[in-house]
Amino acid sequence: MTEFILKNFEVIAGAILALVLLIYAVATRQWGLLQISAYRLMLSAERLMATAPGKAKMEMVFAAAWQQIPRGLKFFITEKTLREKLQEWYNLAKDFLDDGKRNRSTKQASGI
Repeated sequence: MTEFILKNFEVIAGAILALVLLIYAVATRQWGLLQISAYRLMLSAERLMATAPGKAKMEMVFAAAWQQIPRGLKFFITEKTLREKLQEWYNLAKDFLDDGKRNRSTKQASGI
């Protein structure tokens, strides 16, 4: 077995690298799609739950976004990571909406 690995090391290393790059490409595209979906969910939460506290809205957005992540990617993406990304995306959207620029001109809020 060791002899086979040594003889084919370049092929095996290339295959592993290709697999890692494929997973990375899929994951980053999925993040982009998930970000777009999260923005839509945030707007829906604001409209549908106008009187609800921010934490309840964030939980609704999180639950819907978590369901959209393909099962295979949930191995790499934890609930904590998704919550952090949702908060980051919310802060970016809020910052952009106040003056049309991403310049950290708003107070960073917690939750929608």
